Formats: sequence, structure tokens, C-alpha cells
Amino acid sequence: MSNLEEIDNFILEWNIKYPVDRWWRKKHNIPFNSSAHRECSFVDMFFEFREDKMYEEAYKNMSNKDTDYKPGSRDFLKPAPEITDVSDEDWDDLDLDKL
Repeated sequence: MSNLEEIDNFILEWNIKYPVDRWWRKKHNIPFNSSAHRECSFVDMFFEFREDKMYEEAYKNMSNKDTDYKPGSRDFLKPAPEITDVSDEDWDDLDLDKL
């Protein structure tokens, strides 16, 4: 086995063993074994991966619901409260000092 094949096998095994690392490097356009790659821990990569997956799932769930406003598709304003007539007697009984 040549040195080049050994390197290729190492890279392949690395990416199979640490898929989150590969995802993180691709997301941030970070070369394998660069100083930026070596500075980031697997824990940090994993937390970022989980956060992205959580938001991806949340957005997918939101888009499955009919929450997007489409002009003219429905009444998006809350109805105004019903106004009832107030009698003169009710106005006279109103104690403004208690308000």
C-alpha cells in the first residue's frame, strides 16, 4: 500500500468515524487539519450540529402548518369587540374615582 493510499484511507476512516467533524468543516469551509480545524473541539462542533438540526426541524414543522400569510387568503385581523349601548343610567352609576 502506498503512502497516498494510506492517507486516503485515513481521511476516509476519519470522515466515517467523525461525521459531525466533516459536516462542520464543510459548513464553515475549513480545510482538514488546518489551524482553525484543530482549534475547534468536537464538543463545540456537536453542539453546533445539534442546534442546526433543532432549528431545521422547527422550521420544517412551522412550514407544515398554514402559518404563512398569503394576501387575501384569510382574515388575519382580530375582530373588533362588539360595542353595546350604554344606558344613561349606567353612565350615572359609573364611579370614575374607582377607575
